[in-house]
Formats: sequence, C-alpha cells, structure tokens
Amino acid sequence: MKTVRKFTTFLIIGFVFLMGIELHAQENLSRLEIQPKEVEIATGESIQLQAVFIDSNDVSTDTSASWSMVPDSLGTISSTGLFQAEAEGKGYIYASLGDLQDSVEFEVEEPSYSLPALVIEPHEFEISLGDSIQLQAYYVDSSETMTDTTVSSWTVSPDSLGTISANGWFTATAYGKGTISAQLDTLEGFAEFEIEKDEPEGPGEGNRVVVIPSDTVAQVGSTIQFSAKYFVTPDSLVDTTATWSMRGVPLGTLSSTGELTLDTTGFALVDATVGSYTGSAFVVSSDSTADTTGVQNSITITRDSPNPQGYSVMQTLVEGEVWVMGGMPHPMNVLNGGGVYFPHGSLSEDVRIHISLPGFAHVTGDSLTFQHHSIVTGVDFQVMVNDKVSEPYYFETPLIVGLPFKRGLLRHLNIDPTTLGLYFATTSNDSIVFDSTGIEYTTVDSSRNRIFSSVAHFSSLVVRGSSSATSVSGEPGKNVPAGYALSQNYPNPFNPETQIQYTIPTQTDVRVTVYNSLGQRVKTLVNTSQQAGTYQVVWNGTNQSGTRVASGMYFYRLETEDFVQMKKMVLLR
Repeated sequence: MKTVRKFTTFLIIGFVFLMGIELHAQENLSRLEIQPKEVEIATGESIQLQAVFIDSNDVSTDTSASWSMVPDSLGTISSTGLFQAEAEGKGYIYASLGDLQDSVEFEVEEPSYSLPALVIEPHEFEISLGDSIQLQAYYVDSSETMTDTTVSSWTVSPDSLGTISANGWFTATAYGKGTISAQLDTLEGFAEFEIEKDEPEGPGEGNRVVVIPSDTVAQVGSTIQFSAKYFVTPDSLVDTTATWSMRGVPLGTLSSTGELTLDTTGFALVDATVGSYTGSAFVVSSDSTADTTGVQNSITITRDSPNPQGYSVMQTLVEGEVWVMGGMPHPMNVLNGGGVYFPHGSLSEDVRIHISLPGFAHVTGDSLTFQHHSIVTGVDFQVMVNDKVSEPYYFETPLIVGLPFKRGLLRHLNIDPTTLGLYFATTSNDSIVFDSTGIEYTTVDSSRNRIFSSVAHFSSLVVRGSSSATSVSGEPGKNVPAGYALSQNYPNPFNPETQIQYTIPTQTDVRVTVYNSLGQRVKTLVNTSQQAGTYQVVWNGTNQSGTRVASGMYFYRLETEDFVQMKKMVLLR
C-alpha cells in the first residue's frame, strides 16, 4: 500500500512539474524569427534577411536585430541583415534581440551556370496580379566579371501569365507560376516567378478592381491598352467592362475602352470603375529627347550603415528610370512600395540621394510615430553632390514621387483620405512648418494606398491630412483623441509604484500588461473594452497574485484591436 501511495505521489509531483513547464512556456511565447528560414545561394549573390518579432499573441512585427554568422569565411552579413555569399560551404546566420535569438542554416554553392553566361536578376521573385517589375540582364564573362547588358529578346512562359517589354518590364496578368527567359546571341538566361493571389481587404480598400498594366513607364507618342479585372469573390477574378477616367497630368487621350495615347510628359492615374469599386494604374509619360546634353547622369541611392562611409548603396540608376522603394528594414519599411521617377533632363550632374527618416520621427521599439499627429508618412531625401549636402536641391525638371500610406492609420487619426497631400516639412522652434510650394498635381490612389506628386526639389517630404474630431458619447463637447499613444511611465525608475498613461481614439478592447525581462507576463493591469479617451493605470510592483516582484527592468505593453506598443521601466527596491 505504501508503495502505491509513493508511486501515486510521484505521478502527482511529476504532473505538477510538467504543468509548470507548460504554464511557463505559455507565459513566454514571445520569440524572434528570421525570414526566410533557409538560404540557398550561389557565390557572388546576396539576399536580404528580415528579423520578425512575434509577441505572445502571435502578432508579427518587423524589427531591427544584431546579426552574425559562422563561419565568417563564407561571406558577410551587414547590420541590416544583407548576406553576401563569397565562398562555398554551409553555415548559420544568427539574429539577436535582447534575450531573444533565432538562426537559419545557409548553403553557398558555386553558380549553376557555365561561363560565359547570361544572368537575370531577380532570378526568382513573387508578384501580385496587375503589378510590374523590371528585370535586368547581366553578362558574366569567363573571369566572373558581371556587367549590365541589353538582350535581343525577352520571353514569358506560359505567355498567358503576363507580358514583358523590350526593356524587361514584366506585368502579371493571371495567377500561376512561370519562367522568363532572355536571349543574347547564343546565351540564354532564366528567371522563375509566381503570381500570388491577393485577397481584397474590403469594399473600396483592396484590389477589388485590378487594372492591367498597373505601373507603366512609356514614351510620348506611344499607346497603352488598359484592361480591367474584377474580383467576384476573393478567389475568382474575371475580365470586366469598366468606365475609364484619368487624374493628374492630362497626358493625352483616354478612350472609353481604356486605350491611352500619350501626348505629353508627366504622370497620371488611370482609373477603372466597376459599380462602386475603382482600381487605378500609375502611368509615367517619358520623353528621352528632353535631355539636350545627351548625357544620362547617374543617381546613387543610399541609406544609413555602420560601415566606414556611413552609408550603404541601395541602388544606382540613371535619368529616365524609376527607383522602387523596397527591402528596407524597420523602421523605414513604412516606405516600402513607394517610388521616385527621374525624368530625362532632370539632372545636370551625378548625385547621391541619401534616404532616412526626418528628425521629427520618433522610433520606440517597433513603433514609428511623428511629432505632428497629422503626418502619416515621412521621409528625408538628402541630395549629395561630390558627397557634400546640397539642400534644398532643385532639379532641372521636377521628379515624380510616390509615397505609401496605411489606411488603418488614417482611421485611427480620423483623417479623410481625400484630404491627404504631400508637403515639404521643416522644423522651427520645436514646431513643424508645412509648405507645398514646388509640389504639383498631387493625386491619391485610394485603391492601393499611395499618393503621387510632381516635386521640384528634395528635403523632408511628408504625407499629411486633415483630421476631424467628434464628441465622445456621453461627454458632449469633449474631443476624441487624434490617435493611439502610450506614454512613458512616471516616475521611472520607481518604488513602490508608477503611473502608466495611454490614449485611444475610438472604443476598442484594451489590454495593458507588464512583462519581465525574460518576456514572461507578470501582471495584467487592464483587460476590458474602453471608450475613446486618455487613461491612467498604476502598477505597484506586484505580480498577478499580489506578491512583490524583484528589482529590475520590466516592460509594459498596450494592445488594442489595431495597435500594439511596448515601453521599458525600471523598478528599484
């Protein structure tokens, strides 16, 4: 009998121990993940890795991390996660964020092609229906030296999935996987692609109507035939008849069937309306004869980097080309999807354009906010001539700039999309001054959440709109806050208690939680639905059961249906 009791006691203790492990695991679900999870690459190639922070509720956020690799003889990994393969072999890449870490295995192989060869970049890509991407062909000689080249022909297989122009612009027209090939004498290069399904977000917000081609650069005098496709269901897309119209610069004649003949330079949005839904295509009309000097000046795009020069080169292009913003890590990933077009004749010299966030941007953890609540997107373009800043820098011909915005953020700030505009922004006596002089033909693409303008010079550019405050139910005359905010706790450091203040602009479910430095939940301070307003909550340094916790660093987190932010605080006993 005693043996049975001892065995039963052992089982109970073991069960409790295992439950404790499981509960501990549930309390510490925050993790860091590297994307992609596996890397196969050839020597001489590079790939951009991204670190993603996943909180205890499985909410993913792009984040910055510390990067390293072993063995380091196989290549280099930059502070932003750009891996450059230099030698054959296998190894691991690590990303660290505080106490969190993740790793991915990589393998570097010799290029699969024999030399000389024709290489297409990107050699593998994913694209959404209606979107466009420009592919580039490179000639690789017997010494592995790679140079830009012009190919004799481009081919899409199967041709039902898209079209490709003579200069490598591919436009996706149907769902599926395929191959793009390029021919140069006896050499042939290949790129693989997949056209993914984009589910519409809702009426008036997603790609309910898709215009093909979507983003196009064409020469004055040419004709573009647009077509419209309509989402019957999220998985069913059909050809449809649409009503066509054009906004922005009057580029030429747009027929009732969607055929546009370009008569002048500039940009426009071609809209296709089907019932209550509208899709848009961005069009740039170019004139290669506008540059009377016959010289195509170069533009080098850079951003901050810890290397000795202080910057890393993102792309180098020339007049007449488009720079599409992409691959930028947090916090500059808010700019991904934007772009700048440099018309022929816009420059009289080679320049370097350094991109960064303006000084009035505030980065806190994974949150990016601006000093002025009406700003929804901001970017600083510094133009360098011979590595010396020239600001403001006036172009010979205005550039065309497109910046993205988040529809959800507009809702949080009570901003009407029709009031959005692009402005130059400067700081003066702790305030921000907005000026639209030199910015013309501002046009909002509500179907894909972008805004375009003709811009005469570069400095700090912002997208902002007008917000309209409404009264809180039950509190006449009290204005709704303009947006979400989580303030720094006060006092900090503290003992025995501290006050946490936060603001919500609309009624929503609210949770305020305290975590320790290991990511374990210590105490839930708020877990209820609240009206719009500003609130204060006090933490007295105890856990959920009321027991006092030890000194150290803690984190408090505000979470709603549409907003998440976390800040640090220090408890001193």
